[in-house]
Amino acid sequence: MKIRGIYKNTKQRWAQRGIGSKFTVAFIVFIILPVISIGLFILRYSSQNVEEQLKTLTTKMLEQMGRNLDNQLQTADRLALSIMTNEMILTDIQWYDRMAPLEKLNAEYRLHDWLLNFSEVNPDIAGLYLFDQQNNIFFAKGNPPEPGYSATESQWYQDTVAADGAMILFGTHDEFHVANHPRRVISICHSLRDFSSRKVLGVLMLDLPDEFLPGILEQPGGILERGADICVLDEGDRVIYDSASEEAPRMLPEELLGRISDSNGMMQYPIDGKDYFLIFYTSDYTGWRILNFQPYSSVLSSVIRARLLILGLVCGFVIIFIIWLIYIQEKLIMPIKSMSQAVAMVKAGNYDVVLDFPRHGEITTLSNGLIDMARHIRRLIQDVYMSELLQREAELMALQNQINPHFLYNTLECVRGMAIQSGNRDMALMVRALSFYTRYNLSRSTEFVTIEEELRQIENYMTIQNIRHNGKYRLEYDIPSQYAGFRIMKMIFQPLVENAIQHGLERKIGGGFVRLSLREDGCDLVFCITDDGIGMPEDKIHMLNEKLAVPAAVHAEFRKNTGGVGIENVNNRLRIHYGERSGLFYETVSTGGVCVTIRIPKNAKEGGLCVQ
Repeated sequence: MKIRGIYKNTKQRWAQRGIGSKFTVAFIVFIILPVISIGLFILRYSSQNVEEQLKTLTTKMLEQMGRNLDNQLQTADRLALSIMTNEMILTDIQWYDRMAPLEKLNAEYRLHDWLLNFSEVNPDIAGLYLFDQQNNIFFAKGNPPEPGYSATESQWYQDTVAADGAMILFGTHDEFHVANHPRRVISICHSLRDFSSRKVLGVLMLDLPDEFLPGILEQPGGILERGADICVLDEGDRVIYDSASEEAPRMLPEELLGRISDSNGMMQYPIDGKDYFLIFYTSDYTGWRILNFQPYSSVLSSVIRARLLILGLVCGFVIIFIIWLIYIQEKLIMPIKSMSQAVAMVKAGNYDVVLDFPRHGEITTLSNGLIDMARHIRRLIQDVYMSELLQREAELMALQNQINPHFLYNTLECVRGMAIQSGNRDMALMVRALSFYTRYNLSRSTEFVTIEEELRQIENYMTIQNIRHNGKYRLEYDIPSQYAGFRIMKMIFQPLVENAIQHGLERKIGGGFVRLSLREDGCDLVFCITDDGIGMPEDKIHMLNEKLAVPAAVHAEFRKNTGGVGIENVNNRLRIHYGERSGLFYETVSTGGVCVTIRIPKNAKEGGLCVQ
C-alpha cells in the first residue's frame, strides 16, 4: 500500500509539471544516459575483436565504393538508354543518307542539339558520339574524330553490334577515334536498332574521363586516408586504376590474381617483404574488381585510435545533446508555452492575440493558425451579431408595416377593375404591376427565389416607373436560359435597379436603359447591373466600394449619398450568406453610367454559408 501511495503521488506530481520539465527529464533519461552507458560499455570492450571489426568496416567501405562506381556507370548507361529509345534520333540516323542536303543539315543540327542536351544532364560525360552504318559521325562534348575514321571496321564497333543492344563496357583506354593526343576514357557502348525491324542503325558511344574513378574512390575520410592502397581490375584482370602509382599501374603477380578468383573475400598477402591485409570486391554490374591493400601494422594501431575516438565521440555527443536540449527549450518549449497562454486569452474572450516567431517551420505555422483562428472566431461572432441585428431590424420593419395582405391585394384589384371600367388602361396596368410587386415583397413563404422570379419582380417595378415617366426607361436582359431556375436570395436585384433609376437615369435628359447580365467566372456566377445614366465620380465610387467592403458599414453620409439602406441591406445580406467575396462592387462603364457587380458561388446552399 505504501509503494502504491508513493507511485500515485509521484504520478500526480509528474502530471502537474510543465512540458519543459517533462521534456528535460525524458531527454536525460532516454537519450543522454543511454548514450553515456553505451559509450562506457563500448570503451571497456573496444580492444576485443578490433581487428575483425576493422576488416568488416573496410569490407563495407569497399562494397560501398563498388556500389558508388556501379551507380555512376548505371546513371551514364541510363542516359545512353534514353538516347537509344528516342524515336526522333533513331529516325534521323535511319534516313540521314536519303535526305536532301538541306534536310541533312537540319538533321545534323537536331542530333547535335539532342546530344548536347543529354550530355549536359551528367557533367562527368567527356564525349557523346553516334556512329551510323555509313560511317557518319555525330557528336557533342567530345574530341572530333580523325578524318577518314571508319568506325564500322573497328573491333569495338563490331563487338558492340554483336552484343545485340546490350551494354558493352570498355575499361580505361585511349579514345578509339583520335590518333593524336587521345584522352584516357572509359566507354559505354550500345548498338542502335530500329524498333520494328531490329535492323542495326549504328552505335552509341558515351565516354567518361578516367579521372572520375579517383573522384569516386578517393573520398575524404575513406580507405586511402588510412594508409591503404586501392587497385581496380577490369574483366580481363588488367589494372585500370592504381592509387599507389600516378604513372604506370603496378603489375600484380599471377599467383595473387589466381587466389582472388572468387567474387569477394579477404586474405593476408606479402608484397615486397611487407605484410598486407587484402580485401577485394567484384561488381555484379561491371565485373570489375576493387582491391584494398591495408598495411597490417595499421590494423594494430587502430585499437588505440578506436578507444580515443569512442571516448571523444561520447563526450562530443553528450555536449551536443546538452546544447540541443537548450536549443529545444528555447525554440520549441517556450513557443508552446506562449501559445498555451494565447489559447487561455482566447478562452477568456480576448481575441487580439499577438505571437511573434520570426522564422519558418511548424511552430510558425501553428502560431499563425492560432492567430487566424482567433480572428476567424471574432469575425464569426461579428457576422452572427450582424445577422441577428438585421433579422431584428427586418422584424421591426415588418411590425411597423404590418398590414393584412389580403385586404391590400383585394383593394388593389378593386382599383384595377375601376380603372378598366373607366377605360384608363395605363392606370389598370400600373395597379396590376403594383399588386404583383407588393404581393412579391410581402410574401414570407421563402427567402430564396429563382432568377426568373426575381426578373419578373424587376419587370413589375419597371412597368410602374415607365408609366410614371412615359416609357423613359428600357430594361434589357443577358441571362443564359439554363440559369433561369438557379435559386438566389430574394430582393437582391430590385433595390439595385431602383438605385440605378433614382440616382442615374432620373437626372438624365432623355431615355436610358438598365441591363442585367450574367456570366460564369470559374465556380462563381457574376451578375452585372449596368445603366447609362449620369454616372458617378471616381472618388465617390472609390469611397463607396471601401465602405461596402467593411461588414455592416453604417454611415449617415453613406446612406445619404448612395441610396442608403437598400444597398447596404443587400450588401450585408450577400456577405453574410455567401461570404466576404460576394458583396457589391461599383465601377464606371464606357456608356457613362455605373455597373454594380454581384458574385455568387454556383455551389452555394440555401440557408447556409458557402465554403470559400
